[in-house]
Amino acid sequence: EIVQRFMTAMANAGARAIESGMVASPGDVDLAITGGYGLARWRGGPMFQADQTGLLSVKQTLEALVDEDPDFWAPAPLFAEMIKNGRRFTGAG
Repeated sequence: EIVQRFMTAMANAGARAIESGMVASPGDVDLAITGGYGLARWRGGPMFQADQTGLLSVKQTLEALVDEDPDFWAPAPLFAEMIKNGRRFTGAG
C-alpha cells in the first residue's frame, strides 16, 4: 500500500506539473523521479507505472483517497482528459 500511494501521488504530481507547463513531457517526470528518488530505472517512473497500472485505475485510487486530503489527492484533470481520449503518458510529448 505504501508503494502504491507513493507512485500514485508522484503520478498525480507529475500530471499537475505537465498541465502547468512546468515539465515538458512525462518522460521528464520519470527521469527526475527515478534519478532524484533513486528508484530502479528498469521499473520506470511514476508516469510509466501509471500507464502500466491503467490511468483509470490510478484516477480511481486518487478518488478513493481524496477524503484524506482533498488538496493532495484530488486527481489532476489531465487524467480525465487522457482517459476520455484513450491516451497514455508513454510516448506522449
